[in-house]
Amino acid sequence: MTGPSIDPLPSSAATAAAPDPDRAPPGERRALVWLFLANLLAITLVATLSVVLLDASRSVFRQRALDATENIASGLQSSLFGSIGRVDMALQTVVLAHRNDAADGSVDPVALARSLEEQRSLVTDLESLRIADEAGIVRFGRGVSPDVQVDLSDRDFFVRARDTNAPTLIVSEPTLARISQKWVIVLARRLNHADGSFAGVVYANLASEHFEKLFAAVNVGPQGAISLRTATLRLVARRAGAGGPTAGIGSSNVSPQLSEAVLRSPHSGSYIAQTALDQIERANSYRQVEPYPLIVVAGLATRDYLAPWRAEMATVATLASLVALVLMVSSGLFYRAWRRESTSSRALLHEGDRHRAIMVAASDGLHVLDRAGNLTEVSESFASMLGYRRDQMIGMNLAEWDAGSAADGVAETMRRFRVGDRVEFEGRYRRSDGCIIDVEVVGVGVRVADEDVLYWSARDVTARKRADAALRASEAFLDRTGRLARVGGWELDVASGVITWSEQTCRIHDVEPGFRPTLEQAIQFYPPEVRSVVENGVQEGLRTGKPWDLELPLVTATGRSIWVRAYGDVEFAGDQPIRLVGSLQDITEDLACRAEFAREQALRHQIERDAEDLQRLLAERSEMLDVLAHEVRQPLNNASAALQSAAFALAGRGEPMVLVLLERAQNVMGQVMAGVDNTLAAASLLVGRGPLELHDTDIDTLIGVSIADMAAIDRQRIVIDRRTATRTARMDMGLMRLALRNLLANALKYSPTDSVVTVGVADSDDPLALIIEVSDAGVGFAGGLLHRMFQRGVLGTQDRSGHGLGLYIVRRVMDLHGGFVELARNTNWGSTLRLVIVQSKH
Repeated sequence: MTGPSIDPLPSSAATAAAPDPDRAPPGERRALVWLFLANLLAITLVATLSVVLLDASRSVFRQRALDATENIASGLQSSLFGSIGRVDMALQTVVLAHRNDAADGSVDPVALARSLEEQRSLVTDLESLRIADEAGIVRFGRGVSPDVQVDLSDRDFFVRARDTNAPTLIVSEPTLARISQKWVIVLARRLNHADGSFAGVVYANLASEHFEKLFAAVNVGPQGAISLRTATLRLVARRAGAGGPTAGIGSSNVSPQLSEAVLRSPHSGSYIAQTALDQIERANSYRQVEPYPLIVVAGLATRDYLAPWRAEMATVATLASLVALVLMVSSGLFYRAWRRESTSSRALLHEGDRHRAIMVAASDGLHVLDRAGNLTEVSESFASMLGYRRDQMIGMNLAEWDAGSAADGVAETMRRFRVGDRVEFEGRYRRSDGCIIDVEVVGVGVRVADEDVLYWSARDVTARKRADAALRASEAFLDRTGRLARVGGWELDVASGVITWSEQTCRIHDVEPGFRPTLEQAIQFYPPEVRSVVENGVQEGLRTGKPWDLELPLVTATGRSIWVRAYGDVEFAGDQPIRLVGSLQDITEDLACRAEFAREQALRHQIERDAEDLQRLLAERSEMLDVLAHEVRQPLNNASAALQSAAFALAGRGEPMVLVLLERAQNVMGQVMAGVDNTLAAASLLVGRGPLELHDTDIDTLIGVSIADMAAIDRQRIVIDRRTATRTARMDMGLMRLALRNLLANALKYSPTDSVVTVGVADSDDPLALIIEVSDAGVGFAGGLLHRMFQRGVLGTQDRSGHGLGLYIVRRVMDLHGGFVELARNTNWGSTLRLVIVQSKH
């Protein structure tokens, strides 16, 4: 047998199994003692069970309170995030307007004040929106008077904005505003001058009253509380009960449980504690209003949420008392009945032979076992159930067909059963062909003809179990499918008006599974402006049988706003509608994806159009630069050639002054051509240029042509220091020649005329690169230029005639080559600039 549970029958059953009908029943006193003990045990069990149930119920109410506070805190977190986000957007708009004015060179006070007022009017949550200058004096905003200066330089948010040059929102601790004299928290952003220096702050005050109005919309019971605190747990705003008073703004007086919970889990958590401000015990949950340093705490008072439990406790106590009373009355009646039935029950045992005939013909599988577990009697239906003939089964042992019992287990079970014991269990029996079937078995121990036997009735439930398993699997499959697809079902009985929701439909509405709303309650979940659409769809379906398929907004039981697809159809009996059936799908994410996809498509089309316009402009610019390069370079080259020819022709005629003038003209022409090359390179070759085509280039040739670009008098000052045997490197020779020429020109220009400029050539293994260094004996680079020396338009401290393109072009050339340029040495007696030309590994 597979672990049957044995429940003793009432004492009357044991008495009824007396072996001898002529034997006298037990004494009346003994029966009364046993009856009293049984009543005492039953009452004790009822009392114990009541205490256990009430304790479990109390835990359930406490957990529900914590779940409710978590939902409230989560909802308030979203509301606070949106409210602060709107204020921050207004602050960023003012910062952008100030930045644009500062970039133009001046700030228009009238326009700035108008911008402040526009943003304040757009964000109704604001107490104020003002601007303080770099000294902390409030200059703009409502309530600011030119006759009264308000100094904020000592405020923490002003100091943080001044000392931290970061484009982040600054949230202050609770502060008593100096203009409005209200408790507020300040949201501030830094303002900068055009050069990036501190220009002041734009700040907004959010009054504690604003948050208290927000909390007033949430029902937390007569003694519940909602509070908003900063990350340091200082109180910003508090709403206690149904409009209770607010106290302690700015205080950090909190319970130890809150401090420990926030330290352990800063983002969210729950705890139960007495609130420090009013000493009321509450179930609390908190959420951080990320990314802001604010924490919202929602609490339900223990006295409030345990009120139903106390009523339940009174009910349970009353019921337990009634059970005890009924049990005692029933025991008295049972005792009287026992005395009447004891004699007749013994007589009934002698009717066993007649009952055996009934058992043989019974439809259920009836069979009788002795103490050894052997069959003494069996019905035809039981033998047929196991695939035997009736005569084959007489004498068989229980272990031969019970698939869950061994011989020793059967012996133990049969030894333990007592007369009057009742056995009910589910087991598995083995048929004669080896197949296993599921059975339900009911048995009772009786005494027949001085022999203890066990009467059993077995029923084959294999088919029913398979059907139950298939049904459970189907229900589980449908539940999983509905959960994954966010689709639930519903049904409305037209005659009774009873609505049935599936578990997934309950989840969509944020209600407990099994919730059964009225039709009016179901309609109330939709916003007022769309309820008529739902009602019209239902009425049209009832009138014409036409199904409806609607996409509608819905507000759940927890206040969560979602979109659903509601489908419904009508079932008719003849021409009368009897039932409405349908489905409900949460399509909030689907609609968001559709909107995001449409936005991305529009943005992609706009980007493609902008890219086409930009490509056209770049092509036009390239053509113009090519024309400019040809029209400017060609006359300069012709002039340079003419000067060289003139110098050559006059070289032997003894006119040194003319030769000096020609040489000076050639130097000027070289400077002009170098400036033109730099300008055209910055405009055409380097800005937005794509990947280069690199070729193996002779290093000595590169250095030679770069030196040849220098004036004749400067070439004599250049010395080459070759520290590698490498002959070639992959590069764009034209661009690299331009970069090296600029480094040489700078070195020659800023070093003494009697000093040398060294061009060093080496190589590197990590990274694999060619290194070219240009060293001079000048005064080095000034400290103020070091962090921007390679930016476009930056000039040396002694140079006011150039355009600041030389080192910028060097950096861009190295960027295009995948390498870099760096200042390797910088002293008062000379500097070294290093080109690292990275070589790809083929």
